[in-house]
Amino acid sequence: MLQNKSISYLYNPATQTKEQLIDNFVARQKEFKRIMRDIKNSKVDEVSQNFLITAQRGMGKTTLLLRLEYEVNSLPELSHLIPIRFSEEQYNIVSFCNLWEVVADLLDEQEGFTGIAEQIDQAIGEDTDNCFDVIQEALKQNGKKLLLLMDNFQDILKKFRENEVKALRDILHGTELQIITASSLAIDNTYKHDKPFFEFFKIINLEGLNSKDTENLFNTLIKLHGDENETYDSSRIEIIKRLTGGVPRTMMIIFEILINEENTDIFEDLEYILDQVTTLYKHRMDDLSPDSQRIAHEIAMAWDGITFEELKKKTRTTEDELKVYLLELEKSYFIESEHICSKVNIYQLKERFFNIWYLMRNGRNKNKDHIKWLVKFLDVWCTPAELKDRAYQHIEMVQNGEMNLSGAFYMGEALAYMVEDETLEYQVLFETKEYLKIKNSSLAEQVLIKEKSMNNIDHNSNNIQDYLEISDVYRTEKKYSLAIQYLQKVILIDSKDVRPYNNIGYIYSELKEYDKAIKYFKKAISIYPKGIQAYNNIGYVYNALKEYDNAIKYFEKAISIYPKDIQAYNNIGYIYRDLKEYDNAIKYFEKAISIYPKDIQAYNNIGYIYRDLKEYDNAIKYFKKVKFRYPKNLQVYNNIGYVYKDLKEYNNAIKYFKKAINVYPKDIQAYNNIGYIYRNLKEYDKAIEYFEKAIEIHPKGTQAYNNIAYIYRNLKEYDKAIEYFEKAIEIHPKDTQAYNDIGLRYCDLKEYDKAIEYFEKAIEIHPKDIQAYNNIGLTYCDLKEYDKAIEYFEKAILNAPQSNGGYFNLALLYYSLAIEKEKSLNLSWEATKYGFRIDSVILNATCLLWNENYYKSIKNIENVLDKYKYLKFFTQITEYFLLLISKKQIKSLYELFTKHSKLKSEFKPVYYTLMYFMQDEYPTEYKRMGSELKESVQEMIDEVGRLEEKYS
Repeated sequence: MLQNKSISYLYNPATQTKEQLIDNFVARQKEFKRIMRDIKNSKVDEVSQNFLITAQRGMGKTTLLLRLEYEVNSLPELSHLIPIRFSEEQYNIVSFCNLWEVVADLLDEQEGFTGIAEQIDQAIGEDTDNCFDVIQEALKQNGKKLLLLMDNFQDILKKFRENEVKALRDILHGTELQIITASSLAIDNTYKHDKPFFEFFKIINLEGLNSKDTENLFNTLIKLHGDENETYDSSRIEIIKRLTGGVPRTMMIIFEILINEENTDIFEDLEYILDQVTTLYKHRMDDLSPDSQRIAHEIAMAWDGITFEELKKKTRTTEDELKVYLLELEKSYFIESEHICSKVNIYQLKERFFNIWYLMRNGRNKNKDHIKWLVKFLDVWCTPAELKDRAYQHIEMVQNGEMNLSGAFYMGEALAYMVEDETLEYQVLFETKEYLKIKNSSLAEQVLIKEKSMNNIDHNSNNIQDYLEISDVYRTEKKYSLAIQYLQKVILIDSKDVRPYNNIGYIYSELKEYDKAIKYFKKAISIYPKGIQAYNNIGYVYNALKEYDNAIKYFEKAISIYPKDIQAYNNIGYIYRDLKEYDNAIKYFEKAISIYPKDIQAYNNIGYIYRDLKEYDNAIKYFKKVKFRYPKNLQVYNNIGYVYKDLKEYNNAIKYFKKAINVYPKDIQAYNNIGYIYRNLKEYDKAIEYFEKAIEIHPKGTQAYNNIAYIYRNLKEYDKAIEYFEKAIEIHPKDTQAYNDIGLRYCDLKEYDKAIEYFEKAIEIHPKDIQAYNNIGLTYCDLKEYDKAIEYFEKAILNAPQSNGGYFNLALLYYSLAIEKEKSLNLSWEATKYGFRIDSVILNATCLLWNENYYKSIKNIENVLDKYKYLKFFTQITEYFLLLISKKQIKSLYELFTKHSKLKSEFKPVYYTLMYFMQDEYPTEYKRMGSELKESVQEMIDEVGRLEEKYS
């Protein structure tokens, strides 16, 4: 939600300090200088020019009055003036004498005027009509002149009797007083010739800001937002100016959409901003008479303008009455009229954003009025291409459950109404309705998908558009054969229409029937060789097939046709990233950025590459470029958090994950990420707190339940761990990982029958769950039922011949039992082929040693010692070294210890065991062993003998 304090405090200028207001006073300079010129020329003994500043609410009248007060007070040459500024609302001024009572209260604080408030009280008590006389006399005695700065002047005059208004006018003809007033309504006293103030004031009308003042205002707003080096799309700023009619206060508020634009939930931001302007706009309506309100309502609901005759008919008003009301509305800057032809004027609300607000508050479901306000905003705010992008973003957000219900409903309806692509229209409505159904929202019933595609079309017609619409519906509903059937009908009618070929290609791609997909995409190209989408589609297919050269070839063809196809550049970048050709990947992503400098996708991709390369500074640099341009982008904060997590700078990581939460308080991934960090830090209470918050936001998500279960596993509170895994299964009954985890916890509790029961449930759900087969095998190993263990390891291999788990476990079992020596070696070789694991390499080296292939065995173990962090596998490597000794490969082991000098300190008991067997060559080395090692070394000497006997 948008709540930028640094900007929003500008809405109420009275809350700013003097310094802040002067610094931020960038508009209305012309009017300020005009009035100050007259004030500076004002003499104590001369009649001064009086001003009336007129403008609608929000135009900056109050700010201008404050700026004048500060300027007068700051200039020594104007010390003869006493500026008194009234607050915006003066409910206590109800009469002429009340006015001077308030003035006296404020003057009483000035030097030379002490006691004047009491004198006024006394004059009022004597029921005098000349309250001002007291003030006038005091001003003459002190050689001063009063400068009254009065806001909402129209409200004060409404409370005065006509003779009081005349009395005020007479006083202003004197030399002791100058008045600068402001009004948001036209004051009939000033433009009706029979009224006291007719042509009395110099009227300064504050129009909407011009382009230069708007630019100055936005530069100030950008500075206040903390983006001094940032620039914003000038067309967007012009749109804001057009929407608001140049009203500064409304522009400040809408600016918050601009700074938040990449947060794709624009509905939530717009709804918040419209709520922010409600007080301002409600006052504007309340200022009107009831009859004028009725006229304003009809003009607002018309949006595109309404003629005099249409208004007369809708409001049932006489011609003379309507003219009066329209004059009032125009004088109040509420509406504007445009002459369109002979004797015909068209009327609109002057400020279009006010019109959007009014439509939101008064829209009805009839004829889509309930979304008209949003449609009108999007129509002004977005180009057709941007609308299409927002439609796809909307689909993604509802699929991911990332929108509030009303936002999903209104944006779905509005976008579907506006996009020109009927397929996309259907997808938006279909996905929105499905999301609202899942949430059990009554709004789902209000989403009316165009049923004509299925029910009201003649399925036997020859209308191509009808067939395309029907096929789109079937494709969305994954009824692919029916979709293809209708697309083939299009081909029969017009074989040169590329759309059915591309659409059939999409379907076959979704079905993973890639040869057929390519065939249809190529047919589309043969019909229209300059259609870049078909080239990109073939590129996607080849990428899915991992035929990367062909994929790149087709993406490059798309670029050759349209050199600004940033998606093709990104696609090539993805391929090079997958191939770990990072320089090429960065080159293509940078090319995308050069074409479109705001391509968030490309910046993130470069950041991901640098993270893969562990060049963390560069990764942060690119992620921060995204943050700089799109400060409300959720993912960028998570990305920076991941980098700091990699760096083990956990405080910084948590800081950025919390920033992601600030942007989107329902980001469960950020809560889980913070939980992971606290879990790694073994701060389990805090970790559980954040995982529980994730559950609170998304109770149907299993991730957080599993995370809490893993914490209880680490704490060896296995019963609680099982409880949380069971909760995950309640939500997702086919979560095989949870069944496996529960089985493993029962193994920890040595309740093996229950463990096997849960592993079997995982297999029942997913018959090829190799993890479950391996877990059952390992459980039977614990039970020493080795034949059954072998049976399940073999099942694991049968169901996943390209996974190393089954090979590894069976090879290790054979080795542990010292049986099937050759089979064990072959299995260990297979284990090293499928997914690199250091323990698989060590096992293979051990089996080679058992099979007396010493050269290859030692090469394998040297590879581990040279390249990897091997101490994690201390036990396995220790056994390998002892097996070397048992196989009489004493010199080979000595060479390893000599070549890798750290081994002596890391495996000290093994070293002295080796020295025991090399006492003939090094008679004193064994005796250097400390007493604390003797028992361990003796155990190893005994183990060498056992290994020699077992693996002879």
